[in-house]
Amino acid sequence: NGGSDYDVYMTPRHVTKNADGSWTYSDIAHWPVGGESLSFYSYAPYSDTHDGTSNTGGGINTKPESTELFNSTTPSIEFTIKSDWANMVDLVAAKNENVSPTDAAISVAFNHVLTRIGFKAKTSADIGSGTTVKVKNLVILGSTSLQGSCFYEKGTYNIKTDAWSDPTAKSEDYTITMANNGVEVSSTAANLLGENNYLFCIPVSSLQADKIKVKITYEITSNNVTSEKTQIASIPQSHFAKGTAYSYL
Repeated sequence: NGGSDYDVYMTPRHVTKNADGSWTYSDIAHWPVGGESLSFYSYAPYSDTHDGTSNTGGGINTKPESTELFNSTTPSIEFTIKSDWANMVDLVAAKNENVSPTDAAISVAFNHVLTRIGFKAKTSADIGSGTTVKVKNLVILGSTSLQGSCFYEKGTYNIKTDAWSDPTAKSEDYTITMANNGVEVSSTAANLLGENNYLFCIPVSSLQADKIKVKITYEITSNNVTSEKTQIASIPQSHFAKGTAYSYL
């Protein structure tokens, strides 16, 4: 390109890593014969469909019918979170702009552009034998339950400007049901989502207090009597920043 407007020289390509460590793609493109510089905008994971509710597509709109995704002003990605938290994907993106023709490999440095969330729980004291506490589920309140909720279902990420826009709050509650009939907790913190499992969420710029809330349902069993309890916790102000990982206890 070289100016404020630029043409699409390459439509999106699926680049894969070979066993020898090299990266390749099909339908090889060559540098312009006029020696013009090129800007490269990259993202992962790759998807050639847009489906934010099922396992296919990764929730990423990367291959529209026209060049609207990579047009003269907005090299952007439309992103929708997964309805099943276990299938959430971590979106990364990179740019390398105004690169002059070269025989060398083009380097791109990827950055995480979502917010990573983990949850842990523990009892406030040692509960002793004969009593068990199990976390049954977590529910992130949607806009129907929490007016002004900032838990977003959809958004658009601009690779060029490294900014999110057009967020849409999820209207329904987002429910995370614990495996194996609940996660047993004690005075030692337990990872509620399992080891190395996280939520990948659309970031919030300058999150205000009480705009994202999580309802926790747990059971206490003692002397063969079980009772169910719930608590609601608020995500702290200014959390949910882009490219940041949080662990809530």
